[in-house]
Amino acid sequence: MANFPFHVQNLRHISQIDKIINESFLLKPWGGESFPDPVEDLFARIGKNIRKYRKARGMTQEQLAEAAELSAYFVGSIERGQATVSVRSLDQVARALRVSLKDLFAFTEELSREELLKEVLEYVRSASSEELRAVLTVCRLMRRPNQARV
Repeated sequence: MANFPFHVQNLRHISQIDKIINESFLLKPWGGESFPDPVEDLFARIGKNIRKYRKARGMTQEQLAEAAELSAYFVGSIERGQATVSVRSLDQVARALRVSLKDLFAFTEELSREELLKEVLEYVRSASSEELRAVLTVCRLMRRPNQARV
């Protein structure tokens, strides 16, 4: 047997750990069963946040690029999640947008009512009786008399 620094069986464990990480780290289903690369998904989420802040400030990509001392092409690539971007460049963008660098990493999912309902139903379908009682209690506490349904 070759002199490896670890046993072949450890490879199986490493592969299982890698699968768990890839399926849980910053990921959600992307067009079906497949999952994107964690780093690519991270850059896509950062880019989405940059676009959100830029539009909220009424800036064009060109204006942001000029303020951040980057090219407009690079800013567009960052927003589309197609660029590997350094922390220095992200800091320049954050300063130009007048947000903290931390804000670019604040990921919140803005789901539609239908998407929210679908996700809640998925959880409820697999809930135990005890969990369903707890959910019902919360729902009853949330509903006030004469409150209109959305």
